[in-house]
Amino acid sequence: MEEVNYSYFQYHRDNQYPIYLRFEADYFDNEILSFLSSMCFKELTEKESSDVMNTLSVVPNSRLLTLLPASNSVAGQIRNTVSTDQFGLESVFPKDGYRVYRFKSIGMIVYSSVASEWEAGVFSNFGSQEHVEFYRAFINRYLSWALAPLGVVGFWGVPVDEGIVVQNQRQSLGEVVFIDVRKKKILSLDGVRRSPIDFKVLRLDSHLKDRNLKMVRDQLASFLSTHTSYIDPKGHSVAVRQLIQEVAKSAEGIVHPEESFKPRANLSL
Repeated sequence: MEEVNYSYFQYHRDNQYPIYLRFEADYFDNEILSFLSSMCFKELTEKESSDVMNTLSVVPNSRLLTLLPASNSVAGQIRNTVSTDQFGLESVFPKDGYRVYRFKSIGMIVYSSVASEWEAGVFSNFGSQEHVEFYRAFINRYLSWALAPLGVVGFWGVPVDEGIVVQNQRQSLGEVVFIDVRKKKILSLDGVRRSPIDFKVLRLDSHLKDRNLKMVRDQLASFLSTHTSYIDPKGHSVAVRQLIQEVAKSAEGIVHPEESFKPRANLSL
């Protein structure tokens, strides 16, 4: 069998998160490179790529997602409408020892908490400008599952100087801000930075005018729980619930007038 020549990428490589992605470049359109760069994946050198498999075997909770050309049967499953979709365009099906995640018309991921290598069936235009918000969401689901054991939890939204504006998936255009609870860092499309000492979580309210309201801790925890990018048919894992509680305990929840929020420039490629 002919050996596949993969291109390897690492998420926020300079911050040493052991989260990787690879694909066979000959199959995909060129747009995938700029897309992955925008998602903070950096291509590895040949030497670095050769070390990935060793990292998976010795570094706890390291993960590698392989993007594969969808076979005819997988392509049919990706495109079909499934009556049991519980997350709109998305669904997660529990299997014996693993999960199958599907984003309609985008791709499927087979993953397991006890496996370091995961696989995704996708199409050759993966990462294209058309529906880029869906491709962002797809990759952010992978990151949400992969980063959780490392003490990192994600929320749909965008970063701001004082912390994070938490939104729903549609409002954020598939963008997620990850909070590294252990290292007190914020990971976003803008890069990695230290969490502010007076870290704030903002919820936008279209009815509120000219003032902010504070959320009590239980309100903030509930809000964060319903806006996390982590999904599972059995609900949030114990680890994710604990991470959300830690964020709610350390952050100040603010309800902010939507009309006075100024989003940053469009993130289209």
